[in-house]
Amino acid sequence: MPTNETEARPPGQGAGLPKDAHGSDVTTSIRRYPAVYASLYAPAGRRRMWWLTLRCPHCRAGHFGRVPSEAAAGGVRRTPCGRRVWVVVARVYRPEGAQ
Repeated sequence: MPTNETEARPPGQGAGLPKDAHGSDVTTSIRRYPAVYASLYAPAGRRRMWWLTLRCPHCRAGHFGRVPSEAAAGGVRRTPCGRRVWVVVARVYRPEGAQ
């Protein structure tokens, strides 16, 4: 144990960081992804999947996705540019006359 508190520590010995039950450093416990507001388009004609469109906060491009149901549209998704986002469905477009 070093006697001087400013003395350099060997690699692997954290500078007083909290440890978990396995001895690993604990820095953050919750991963937060940026929220993205998306539009959801209902199946129409022969199409069976819901379409999802969003604007990526990372690359600023518009991305397109498909989901099997309306309930599966929200939550954490990986965008085509490779980043994860939290999708919030802002608008749902259904065919005319559908409830």
